[in-house]
Amino acid sequence: MPFNRGYTGWGIQWPYADQGNVGFELSLENKWYVAANAYLRYDKNLVTLVPVPGEYGFSGSYKNGLSVKNTGVEANIGAHFGNGHFKWNPNVLLHWNNNSITALPDGLQALTVNGRRLQVGERVDAFWLLQNEGLYESDAAVAVNPAGNTPLTYYGITVKKGDPRWKDINNDYTVDDRDRVFKGNMHPKLSGAFNQSFSFKNWELNVLTGFAIGKYLVNEAIANRFDFVNRETAGDMAGVKEISFWTQIPEQERYPLYNPWSLVRPYQRDQDLFLEKADYVKLKSVLLSYNLKDLPWVKRAKITSMKLYATGNNLFTITPYSGRDPELSNYMGYDDGYGTPFPRTFNLGLQLDF
Repeated sequence: MPFNRGYTGWGIQWPYADQGNVGFELSLENKWYVAANAYLRYDKNLVTLVPVPGEYGFSGSYKNGLSVKNTGVEANIGAHFGNGHFKWNPNVLLHWNNNSITALPDGLQALTVNGRRLQVGERVDAFWLLQNEGLYESDAAVAVNPAGNTPLTYYGITVKKGDPRWKDINNDYTVDDRDRVFKGNMHPKLSGAFNQSFSFKNWELNVLTGFAIGKYLVNEAIANRFDFVNRETAGDMAGVKEISFWTQIPEQERYPLYNPWSLVRPYQRDQDLFLEKADYVKLKSVLLSYNLKDLPWVKRAKITSMKLYATGNNLFTITPYSGRDPELSNYMGYDDGYGTPFPRTFNLGLQLDF
């Protein structure tokens, strides 16, 4: 068993969930319709890794006891307009969700797992980051502890010229886990889609737009590019330069030029320097079709429908995120640059119904 994976002891139980829902559906004159559902869900007895003493040899022990509360609302709002030859059917899907940790194993109030902080009362998808305030341009600019006349340290390492100016929240003249804060969350607070269907005589047009609001990502791909000193000695895929070394760094001037050889690892990913707002609006698909059913030879062939169509997928994205795509992140909310991009595709086709 790999020691860096943690171990699973006896007595692991099944997790379970308590859930309540309330909803309604409303239709007005066959033109407007609204369906909404509010939910409250408690996921209980989930399994998570709990740190153990170093003499055990493992990184931790997997235990039951993690509980997460999710509250949210899902809504579907649509309408039907037009008559005769022209019709328009807009439809909006909305999803709002909020979550929080309500319990941890062994009655703990907080624990750190793989660089992520789980804390009772906080969101389970929140990032736990150091706050970046610039660059130390000289050794004299580094704060000095008057008690011992010693300079500021980072986990015991003396901070020097060229190092990041990370915020010392508790003013103890050392930057460590106690100076990290919860900032941003990987899951959007509001997400959904806007679908529109138009028809005019034999023409049909369908447009699907997706969006997300309140979403954040950590741009790990950019952090890795700057952290080349540690990256190229890594014994995994992060050490392979040929994957992304040739790509341009967007808005490179926004990132301070730290000393990359510093022992404090100035370009580590878990700092708000690489936290980016990842809201987006996407034109996901467009479908345009024309029905040839009225052609004489189509009627003689007893073809019910004969549609000539053209489609386009992933046509464009509007987002403040500087990475490739705000949806290309791993399940922890980090964009490591290895996700397969969504291709922009176009298709022409013919659909027959007999």
